[in-house]
Amino acid sequence: MPRDLNKEAFLWHAMTSPEYLDRSFAKLSEAAEYLRQRIKEHEFINRYPPLPRWLQAMEALEESYGSARAMLVNGEYDQMRRWAGALKNIPRGFSESSMDWLPMDQQDQFKETLDRAYGIASSYMDATTMSGRHFRDIQSDWRLDHDAGFDGSSICFYWEDFKDHIWEIPEFRADTLLDCSTGELVPWTGVWIPVQGAGSAALAFARQGQIMQPAYEVFFEQTDPDFEQTRPIDVTWHPFRPTGRLLPVNGEATVDPLRVAASKSATQTGWWFTPARQGSRRHFKQGDVFPDVEGSSYGATFWLWSPDQSHPKL
Repeated sequence: MPRDLNKEAFLWHAMTSPEYLDRSFAKLSEAAEYLRQRIKEHEFINRYPPLPRWLQAMEALEESYGSARAMLVNGEYDQMRRWAGALKNIPRGFSESSMDWLPMDQQDQFKETLDRAYGIASSYMDATTMSGRHFRDIQSDWRLDHDAGFDGSSICFYWEDFKDHIWEIPEFRADTLLDCSTGELVPWTGVWIPVQGAGSAALAFARQGQIMQPAYEVFFEQTDPDFEQTRPIDVTWHPFRPTGRLLPVNGEATVDPLRVAASKSATQTGWWFTPARQGSRRHFKQGDVFPDVEGSSYGATFWLWSPDQSHPKL
């Protein structure tokens, strides 16, 4: 299936937003209120030691959420990451203790509510983890040898969380007036795309003032079970910004690159690149035959339509 980079960019924006975390907080509060009501109706269950301890932890997260959210609104992501990390322990704590204080038919519902609260928070952690791994001395060994967040197009697995509530998504386009290379300080917080196109690598969510990550291309994958391996490639990135135009979620318009095998002809005139060689972006006329890159560790050579159709800077 061709990639829909509009959808991917929308998900990166959505899953790093305060509104997304509000859904986690709502599920946590739903479970905490249920537990408070259960204790009110059956006070004796409060004498089971794990219950008051985990309820206290849930209420502490309820109280601290407002502060973490305010920081997130102002572009500070780490306090919310700590909040999400603390939430991880709560579903596990209940699962490792007896649930006999709840009727059998309500145990699964309670666990599902807590799991959903952490599932949302965990997705936020994955979406922001790579942007936070590079806030180090630029001379230190800050590169990871693999993508520790969402690799390739895997973020699209989370479209199920949104599809019933979203009818349109923004169209995105590379802002070629601004760029940032791997290892440089990021000038703008948001979603970025490699100058030569995403290829098999994920888009990047990068934070202003931190060190720009490499792109992580997928070089091995299998479907049963799902498994991918990635490797870092130093690249130059452009911000991937909304154009102001909205697209229907089931529409045909995408920013997916065209993909043509070597020895085949270009389907349209413009700038193309191949992941088989760094710095390969070239201008081809419609009908030109794409060359093969011999000896590449990437495998078969495919040429992709570049999202950056501007002429090189002099």
